Amino acid sequence: MADPTEYEPGYSYSDFESNNPTTPKPGPQLDNDFAEIALSVNDTIAALKDVRRSDGALKNQIVTLDSLAPDVNLLLNVDPVFAAQIATVAGLQTEIEVVVSIEGEIVALYGIRDNITALANIEDEMLALYGIRDNITSLDAIKSEMLALYGIRTDITTLSPIAAEISTLAPLAGAIATLAPISADITTVATIAPAVVGVNAISGAVATVSSISADVQTVAGDSPAVQEVASISGAVTNVSGISGDVTNVSGISADVVAVAAAIPDIQAAVADLPSLAAKANLDGTNIEAPEFRSNLGLDNIGLFVKVAKREVAFTRTGNGTVSVKAGTIVEVDGEIYTYASAEPVTMPTLTAGTDYAIWIRPDGQPVATTDFVAPPVANSRLIGGFHYAPGGAATGLNTGGNTTAQINPFSLWDLKFRPACPDPRGMTLVAGKFWCDIYLLGVDHHLGLTSRYNVTIADGSPPPKVPAMFGGNGSTAYSNLNWWVASEVMMSHGKQLLDYAEFAAAMFGTKEAQSSGTDPVSTILRAEYTSIWGVMLASGNLWVWGRDFGGGAAGASWAANTDGRGSTYQMENVALFGGSWGSASYSGSRASSWGFSPTYSTGAVGARGRSDHLNHE
Repeated sequence: MADPTEYEPGYSYSDFESNNPTTPKPGPQLDNDFAEIALSVNDTIAALKDVRRSDGALKNQIVTLDSLAPDVNLLLNVDPVFAAQIATVAGLQTEIEVVVSIEGEIVALYGIRDNITALANIEDEMLALYGIRDNITSLDAIKSEMLALYGIRTDITTLSPIAAEISTLAPLAGAIATLAPISADITTVATIAPAVVGVNAISGAVATVSSISADVQTVAGDSPAVQEVASISGAVTNVSGISGDVTNVSGISADVVAVAAAIPDIQAAVADLPSLAAKANLDGTNIEAPEFRSNLGLDNIGLFVKVAKREVAFTRTGNGTVSVKAGTIVEVDGEIYTYASAEPVTMPTLTAGTDYAIWIRPDGQPVATTDFVAPPVANSRLIGGFHYAPGGAATGLNTGGNTTAQINPFSLWDLKFRPACPDPRGMTLVAGKFWCDIYLLGVDHHLGLTSRYNVTIADGSPPPKVPAMFGGNGSTAYSNLNWWVASEVMMSHGKQLLDYAEFAAAMFGTKEAQSSGTDPVSTILRAEYTSIWGVMLASGNLWVWGRDFGGGAAGASWAANTDGRGSTYQMENVALFGGSWGSASYSGSRASSWGFSPTYSTGAVGARGRSDHLNHE
C-alpha cells in the first residue's frame, strides 16, 4: 500500500483557551482532529500488516536481495548478477506452470528422443529436399530422357575435363571452316614470324626517318661542324646536370655577398671559442651554476637549485607556517635569489581543506596564495605548494588523526619534487614512493580535481560526471561507478587506482577493525579514519576500487558486461579495499574483498586516485 497518511495538527487549542478561558473547546474542531488522527493510525496499522505477521515476526518472503543494504550483500558475498537471475526466474512462474501442465506430451517426446536426434542430424538434407520439391515433380516427366543420358554416362565423363576448350571453340566453328582451305599459307607465314615482329617494333622509327630524309642529307653536308659539337658533348652534359644548382645560387646571390662581407667577424668569433670554453668550465659541467649561466647570458632561463636534490624545497615550521630551505637558489624576473638561511613564506589567513601555491615575488619574498594561475604581483614565479588539512594525521598504528587544522607536511611539493600527474593539488606523498589522493573521488571531479574537501562523494549513486576526454560535456554523468568507470575517470586526470600494497601503506594509522556506522556522503573529516600520511576517510567509510584482479572468475563463456564496450571471457573478480560504514570489524587498512566482478556498482563503493613520484635532480 501507499505510505500512511501523516497527521499534521492544523488548529491551536492553546490559542483558543488563551482567548476564551471560560468557553468549552470547539466540538466540531475536536471531531475533525480526532478523525484525522484515526485515519493516520488506521493507515499505519494497515501498513504494518504489509510487513508484520500477527505473531510479531516479519511476513514471509518480504525480504529480498534488493532490500538488503550494500554492505550486507558484501558480507553475504551475493553477486548482484546472480540476484538478478533469481529475480528473473521468480518472474517466470506462469510459464513454469504451463510447462507443468503439458507433462504428458513432454514424456511422450522423451520416448522418441532417439528418432528426433537422428532427424536433427540430417536437418540440412531435409531442408534442401523441401526447397526443390517442385523440381523433383518436374523431373518425373522426363524420366525416359534421364535414363538415356545414364546410358552414355561414360562418354560424358571423358569429355568433362575439356569442357572449357569445347566451350571456347563452339563460337568459332564458322571461322575454323573458313581457315581450312588456306592452311598451307598459314604454315608459311608462321616460319617468318620473328622477322615480322622485328619490323613491327621499329615501324615508328622507319616512318620518322622517311619524313625527314631531306634533313638527313643536309646534316651530312655539315659533318665537320657536327663533329665539333660532338667533341664537347660531355661538358654540355655536365652543365646540364647542375642546371638546378646554378639556378639556386643565382636566387641567393645577395646572401652570398653578405656572407662574404662577414667573413672577418666570423673569424674573430672562432678565435673567441677557447675563452668561452674556459668560462663554461667554471663549475665543471653543472649548467645550473650561477657563474656559468651569467657568463653565457642565461640568467632568465628559470634557475631553480636545491641543496638536497631528493627533498622538497620547503619545511613545515608550524601548523600554519612554511619556510623555504636554506641554500635554495631561484631565478625570478631576471634576478637570482640565493637564500643563505631559511626564508619564511608570507601566509594569508588559511582555510581548512584548501590547497595553496607558493610564489616568489620579483623582490625575492616567498608568498602563499590560493591562486595557482594569477601571481600575487606581476612577474612572480610559482615554485611549489601545500595542502592545509582540516585535521592532523595519525601518529602510529591504529591511532587515527585529530581535528586540529594544519598543513600536511607530506603534501609539500616543488617544481622538481611532485606528483607525475598534471595537477599536484589534494595529494600526499606516501613513504616517499608514490602520491595518493587525500580525499575520495567527488562527483564534480571534471572541474579540475579528483581530491577536494567537503564535496559530494562519487559512488554508485550519485555517479561521477563523464570527463571531457571521454565525451563529457560538463553535465552528463555516468550511469554507475563500476571498475571501468573508476579507472577511466582516474586516467582522465593522469592517475590510477591503488593496488593492494599501496592501499595498505597509504591507509596505515587509521582506526583498524571498525567502521563509522553512517554514510559520510561528502569528503568530510572523521578524524579516527585519517592515516599517518593524512589520507582522510581512509577505511571504514567507503570501499574503494583497486587495481588488482583475483579471487573467483566468471564462467567459461563470453559476457557482455562492459557497458556496451565489448565482452569479457572468464574474467576474474577485482579487489575492493578498506570497508564501508556498515562493514563493522571487517574494515581496516588491509581489508579487501575479492568477491565481485568489475561490473559491480553500489552506493557503498567509491574510488581514490594515485600518481607516481616525480623527482628531477
